[in-house]
This record gives sequence, C-alpha cells and structure tokens, in this order.
Amino acid sequence: NNDSIIWTLSEPYGALEWWPCKQNLNDKIDSIDVIVTTPLVNKVGSQGLLVSETTVGPNKIFHWKHRYPIAAYLISVSITNYAAYTNVAPLSAGNLPILNYVFPEDSASMASQSPAIIPIIQMYDTLFGAYPFMNEKYGHAQFGWGGGMEHQTMSSMVNFSFSLMAHELAHQWFGDKVTCGSWEEIWLNEGFATYLTGLSHKNLAPTWWYAWREGTINDVISQPDGSVFCTDTTDVGRIFNGRLSYSKGAYLLRMLEWKIGEQNFFQGVRNYLNDASCSYSYATTDNLKVHLESISGLNLTEFFNDWYYGEGHPSYQVAATQVGNNVSFTINQTQSHPSVSFYEMPLPIYVKGQGLDTTFVFDHQFSGQVFNATVPFTIDSVFFDPELWILSENPTTTLAINEEIAIIGNVSVYPNPFLTSFNLQISKNKQLKSIHIFNALGQSIEPLIIEKTPQLFQINTQQLARGSYTIEIRLNDELIRKKLTKI
Repeated sequence: NNDSIIWTLSEPYGALEWWPCKQNLNDKIDSIDVIVTTPLVNKVGSQGLLVSETTVGPNKIFHWKHRYPIAAYLISVSITNYAAYTNVAPLSAGNLPILNYVFPEDSASMASQSPAIIPIIQMYDTLFGAYPFMNEKYGHAQFGWGGGMEHQTMSSMVNFSFSLMAHELAHQWFGDKVTCGSWEEIWLNEGFATYLTGLSHKNLAPTWWYAWREGTINDVISQPDGSVFCTDTTDVGRIFNGRLSYSKGAYLLRMLEWKIGEQNFFQGVRNYLNDASCSYSYATTDNLKVHLESISGLNLTEFFNDWYYGEGHPSYQVAATQVGNNVSFTINQTQSHPSVSFYEMPLPIYVKGQGLDTTFVFDHQFSGQVFNATVPFTIDSVFFDPELWILSENPTTTLAINEEIAIIGNVSVYPNPFLTSFNLQISKNKQLKSIHIFNALGQSIEPLIIEKTPQLFQINTQQLARGSYTIEIRLNDELIRKKLTKI
C-alpha cells in the first residue's frame, strides 16, 4: 500500500554495509541489543525479546535484547506498520511463543497459514533436540524480498507457505545454532534446511513427499557437473546455487541416511548439533562426518570424496535374468562428470510377481558387477530404487525370464545374450572339469571364473568384444558345447 518499510538482509557479506561489526565466520557475538526509533505507526522486529517500547513525542523506541551467540549476518531489523499476533507451540521444554509481524493488508491470510508452523517445529524439536532459543521466541517478519531469510529467532518471510516456513525454521538449528564455518561449506546450512523441508512433507504432508524427492533429483541432474562443496566464495550466486548448495546438499544427506541407517543418521546429527565445539558456534563438514562415522562405525571418506567434493552424478543400468528361482542382476554405472570414477553405494532393487515382492540391497563396488539371488516366484517387474534414496539420472531396468537360456542336460547357461558376464549352473551330481570359450575364428579365450557354489559359477567376460562365441563345458562324464552372444 506504498507504506514506508525498512528491512535488512546481510547474508553473506552485507552486515558491514549497515552496521559496524566483525564480519567473519569464526567468532560469534555473545549478545546484542537492538534499539530503533521510528514513527509511532510502525513496529520493529528483531532478535530475541522485546524488552521495552517507549513513546517519545511522535516516535517510539523499540528495544530488543538477544542473549544467545549470533553470527553478524543473522542480525536484522524489519520496520513498517506491521500487524502483530502470536501463535504458541507446545514443545519438549515448554510453550514457545511464535511472534508474527505481517503487513496489515495480508494479516487475515497470514493468520490462517501460520498455525502450520506448530507441527513443523514440534517435529524438529523431536528429531533434532529442543528449539535452540527456547528462552526467547521464534517469529516471522514479513518483508519485500522474494524468499526468506533465517534471521535468528525471527525469520524474514515473503509469505507463509508451508515449504518456506519449514525451510527457514530448520535454519534455527542448522545455520543459526550451528553455523557453517566457511562459505565453502554453506551446504551445512542450506542442504540441511532443504532436506528438513522434505522431511516436513514426508511426516506432515505426505502427498507431496514423492514429488519433493523427484523434483529435487531432477533439479540436480539437470546439469552434468557441479559439487556440493562451494568452489568460488567470491560469487554469491555460486554460494547460494539452488541446484548444488540446496538440492544436491539435501540429497547428500538423504543418501547418508540410507547408507548408515535412519537411527544412526539422526543420532549422529543430534550429536553434531550438541558438540560443544559446534553448538552455538561454527562447524565444518568434517565435524559432521566425524559424528556420523562414530555412530555408524563406517568410514565415510570415499562417500564425501565422491558426493561432496566430486562433481556430477551416476546413472544405472540393471539387467535381471531369472531361471527358475535363481535371479542374476548385472548392474552397470556411468558417471556424468570425470571427477568421479565410480560411486560405491548400496543399491535397492525391488522385484515383484505373482502377488509377491521383495527388495534386495546390493553393495555395488564396480560397473558390471553381477549379483545372484533367489526368489520363490516368477518376477514380472524390476524397479531400481523405488523410494528414491539414490541420486541418479534416468536409471533403466530390463528383465529376461528363461529367455534364450541354454539348458542342456545337466548344465544351464544364462543370460544369453549377455553383457559383461553369464552364469553356469550344473546339476548336483556333476563336477565341472573345465570351461573353454572360442570366438568366431575358433581362437580359445581364457575366461575369468568365479565359483559361487560347487554348482554355480560366474563367468566374467568384460574383456570380450561384442559378438558370437562358443562355450565348451567339460563335466566328469560329458562334454557340452553351446553358442552364446555378447551384446
């Protein structure tokens, strides 16, 4: 309505432009008082508690007092003719006031939306520990920028959408209580806040949970390069790159939850938040990594080298072949960027058929790796990662059921055609003496044979060119030959 307004937004380098401060990411201010004089028509929003409002002629003096450590960029003022109202959230440590300063013309719609913050803050309070500034407040101050900003105890908001409220509130734990120790590691703020927005959908608005996962993956894979680690802190656009610092950072966390397990993940994150060297201070990615390794017993160096420092993402191709109750899965991987040679990950493969289903989790260590399993039903469908745990681009699956399987007397050979390997299964009363492979010219090729069981062998053929081959199998009392094709 053309009313006068002043608001500040200092992240990352703007605090020095409007107040004298030590602007860095290694020494938090222990407490602040914000005192503003403004015409009587206005209200002033800031950090902590409003300790006094004093009328002096045509003006009013607002005094805000904040007694928690705070980074310079998280200090703010918002000043206009706000309408004010309060929501109350019952939390583990008591009732928390949530103060809302909104434009008068928007007050009715905002008042109908803001109560959605209550179950979100209760969820965070349960998952990540008590609200970090419980002795004071949480709040929102509407402002004119096209987004939100997690100013400590009072986020600046363009609106009260579910996702924006969830994101900025998450920062009170990740960004405000524990702040990234360098802008190179901004993902510790933004990746967490983005993932917690997803978790809010999962737990409180599940209709949108799959869309959030799918949309976040699609955002990341829209380009083939880029690391979560910020490579240029002189470029504000790179620091706050939505695809990398936000979306890819969030999916790095989702994959960590998958890799180390839900219970370990959340306990490790709580330990990180409560670490005396990080809590109400600054943290690094290594701080988080140490706590996740400690709680899980896993070495996560390779994971962070691939997913945090490395660029790009993988794509997967899964070929499944079933013979009777035996199923062979060949899993190939390609990478979108040469900085990562291979992403070692546990991969979920879901199969179903005849009204039954099961999920296998395979520890994928190299492209072309073959995994063998048994199922008590005929598979009709194979799905790669149906719950979208893995950041991957357009994964594909194929299924062959008894397709071109050589079953000759006491021997089964599958799959045929094959990609990088095939299986040879012999009857229980037979013994394998030798295997020879001949190309179309009749030249003998020595295969790599991996004995899975006394009756099941995996023949690795990665060294073979595409084409037709003859396999010669000698058992204790018979000789069998069969034509095979590598595709």
